[in-house]
Amino acid sequence: MIRPRILPGGWYPDTISEIKTNLDRWTKDVEEDTTCFAAIVPHAGWYYSGRIAAIPLKKTCGGKKIIVVIGGHLPPGSSILAASESEIETPLGIIVNRLDCIKRLQEDINIEEDIFSDNTVEVILPMIKYFSPGADAIWLRAPADEKAVELGKILYELTVELEVETAVIGSTDLTHYGANYGFEPQGRGVSGLNWMKNKNDAEVIDLLVNMSSKDAVDHALANKSACSIGAAAAAVEFASQNGVEKGLLTQYSTSYDVMPSDSFVGYAGIIY
Repeated sequence: MIRPRILPGGWYPDTISEIKTNLDRWTKDVEEDTTCFAAIVPHAGWYYSGRIAAIPLKKTCGGKKIIVVIGGHLPPGSSILAASESEIETPLGIIVNRLDCIKRLQEDINIEEDIFSDNTVEVILPMIKYFSPGADAIWLRAPADEKAVELGKILYELTVELEVETAVIGSTDLTHYGANYGFEPQGRGVSGLNWMKNKNDAEVIDLLVNMSSKDAVDHALANKSACSIGAAAAAVEFASQNGVEKGLLTQYSTSYDVMPSDSFVGYAGIIY
């Protein structure tokens, strides 16, 4: 069974030529790095955060045989979710979803079927298909709690068993600030934007770069500094299990930089 595209065209391009043009433009000076095990990327529409996602994805995905894409939008206490379809549709062609790996993961942790429409995984997949066209995927979503950290450890154990080059991608945006999101602790306008950029987002980025997966989850829950922190925490833990001691921030930006507004969102790309 094929999992169809659900997001409308405004999220990412419909055609191969548009996808290629965008990704080539954003990453023309970026080289693959085969030493990368994981990345954290944003999942807004490509207009807002496509470049920020594309750079770490190109560096991380090249040469990998399996790419685990972990989305979120799941509160604490939710189950880990996985796509049940064996194939996933993208404008660049089908990506195989490794149901055998999902079944193996279910031996160690509870995973339920992802029957919902959600952007956190889908918006990333055309980039993965472009940068690593022969790779298979594992579609997962992780909640904002300790299960996400455990998932990262179990994914590492799976890759040791499989002996296959694997990358884990954690998909999250950062602070959602403003009236549109019901979150304005520092007021509206520039004061709120500066607080988001220089304190709230900066703090959670620092935790993620320094491999503090559990503390990052706690920060996001206490300060609303990430919408899908479980995905990021799983990627960090996977990298940590592989011996990575520190991540690298490739870029930080906000939706305000693209379209100024009283409501805005932070985006970061990190590689491990």
